Amino acid sequence: MGRSLYSLILSDEVVAELDRAALRAGTNRSQLANRILAEHLSLLTPEKRIEEVFQLIDRFFNEGAEMVSRFVPHQPTLQLKTSLSYRYRPTLRYELRLYPEPVEGRIGEIHMILRTQAEDLLLRMEAFAKAWIEAERSLLTDPTEAPAYELGPGRFSRTIRIPQRDMDPASFSEALSVYVQLLDESFKAYINGRMNAADIRNTLYETMKGESV
Repeated sequence: MGRSLYSLILSDEVVAELDRAALRAGTNRSQLANRILAEHLSLLTPEKRIEEVFQLIDRFFNEGAEMVSRFVPHQPTLQLKTSLSYRYRPTLRYELRLYPEPVEGRIGEIHMILRTQAEDLLLRMEAFAKAWIEAERSLLTDPTEAPAYELGPGRFSRTIRIPQRDMDPASFSEALSVYVQLLDESFKAYINGRMNAADIRNTLYETMKGESV
């Protein structure tokens, strides 16, 4: 959905109220006005599509007990929280961000964030992330389609590629949910010694069938 500059004549009272509402919503005047008009005209904006995807992901995870989703309407990110069966039960958080428009073949990001001071756990997370990256890259038929990755202490991030086939919000949200669930389950199994690098590759191959996000 393209965007252009238009001039509108509005009353001062409407603009003042629009600005107050935009401030409360954490956005700006133009974005809120676009959202209000699109909803009134029953248009599906990129922001509305993102919200629909997040609502479906929120429903997917909140039906189980392993992970808690925190959906906030009109936000470009969705947070998921869980804990590890490790001493002190550290919190593991996932942040999903989707872009209104694709950027260099990418439509979003997945961030895996672990809050802990345990050096051995941070090292295990780093080893897991490297094994996961290597496994994903080995399964790609075209290496140029590989996501971009970032790895730091207690943090692992990767971009979300444009789907290889057309997907409606329901299909895309399911694919993204399954991927995050697999990432979470594999990490927990890895740090507890129930999975190694070879197991990660086999699990990715069997579950994703070449359609990783």
